[in-house]
Amino acid sequence: MNKNFYIIATVIGVAVVVGLSFWMMQPNVSAPVENTPVINTEPQALTEDTTTSINQSIDGIGLDELDGEFQQVDSDINSL
Repeated sequence: MNKNFYIIATVIGVAVVVGLSFWMMQPNVSAPVENTPVINTEPQALTEDTTTSINQSIDGIGLDELDGEFQQVDSDINSL
């Protein structure tokens, strides 16, 4: 039993050494760095904080164009 134990331990040791040597020889490849935009983390000061200015901002949002956009999405889904 001692002889079998030494043989198995030697085979496992050689396998570990060979595996580590292959792992160490692989080139270190890192993912390419993309140009990411800088995000401004400072809070922006609002010029007006009144109900009138908020309502004007909400009224300026164009919701009538959504039908055309949903038609595009529907046609893309139907083409699947």
